Amino acid sequence: MNIKCKIVILVTTLSSSGIITFHKHSFGILEPSKEDINITYKIGNALKLIGKDYLDNLIIDCKGDLFLLQTNIQDSESIKCKKGG
Repeated sequence: MNIKCKIVILVTTLSSSGIITFHKHSFGILEPSKEDINITYKIGNALKLIGKDYLDNLIIDCKGDLFLLQTNIQDSESIKCKKGG
């Protein structure tokens, strides 16, 4: 079972309206990678299909933290996948 399926099952099981995901960057760079952006987009689309909000993807590092969807990445509004949007 892939991570998108696990997240969708968790969100529906807990009856939550949306989620924030997070992960650690251990290589000292807070900038989101292409993989970070790709999985954020995929999770957002999966949650949109079931009417749930994907609020953000937090990246944590020894230097600080970064909310991926609040950065200026291309097309971040479509990644957020708010209900009805």
